[in-house]
Amino acid sequence: MNGQQESIQKAFREEQDARFQNQGEVSILRKRMEKVCIEINCNRFPPVTETFSTYVPVVQLTEEHGTSVKRLKAAKEAAEVAQAQIQKDTREEIERIKTQFTFKVRWTLITILAAPLFTLPLDLFSNTK
Repeated sequence: MNGQQESIQKAFREEQDARFQNQGEVSILRKRMEKVCIEINCNRFPPVTETFSTYVPVVQLTEEHGTSVKRLKAAKEAAEVAQAQIQKDTREEIERIKTQFTFKVRWTLITILAAPLFTLPLDLFSNTK
């Protein structure tokens, strides 16, 4: 029974492949979708009744594509310039903050180390003993 089922499936696949080659897979799938939609009464895939009468010349399409490519390239270049400026500003800001931090650390160390000299009593420096 299992062998008979496999032979039937193989014959079905061969028949389906032959039909796809003759009629085209897309048209067959569209017909199936239309049939299912009619059966379940949905409007999601309405039957195709229009033809391709709105022919757009290839030259017009290539011109539109060329203008859109030029516009995208210009936008990309502008974005790259803006990104480079932002990176430059960020680097400058980081250097400025590093410099401020270095000076604050040095000032703190100087004040900590120099503070005991000024807070000592003056009696220690006199030779009156």
